[in-house]
This record gives sequence, structure tokens and C-alpha cells, in this order.
Amino acid sequence: MNYLDANFIAALHFHCHGPDRNGLDTMHVALAQSSGCTWFLSFDTNSNARVLAASARLKVFPDLHPAERARLVR
Repeated sequence: MNYLDANFIAALHFHCHGPDRNGLDTMHVALAQSSGCTWFLSFDTNSNARVLAASARLKVFPDLHPAERARLVR
């Protein structure tokens, strides 16, 4: 099952910027995990959602960039 990260839509709706977005990142990854998803689809490069998802052992699409891989925790 795939999970599409729609943080940018939520951030626009709730006017979230900066550190407030980290809570949304955590929520999206937690929802993906609790829903049984294996893939996390995200094009958001200004957040930690992709790195967090990969750290949580979800497959991330598109692949992590080198800068994101450097922040990866396993």
C-alpha cells in the first residue's frame, strides 16, 4: 500500500511554516505506518518527512537525495 504525503496542502491550509511542519511530518509517517503502508510517496524537499519515513523502514519515492541520506538514522 502507498501513502502520499500531502504536507504541502495541510501546511497551506493551516498556514504552517518552519518548525510547526515537523509535527505534520511525524503525523504523516505515523499514519502511513499504522495503515500498513510499505511505500511513502513525497516530493516535499523542505521537510524531514522523507528522512523520517526511510528511518521508519518505509520505502520512499522518489529516492532520497544524498543530503537526505546523510541525515538518515537506522
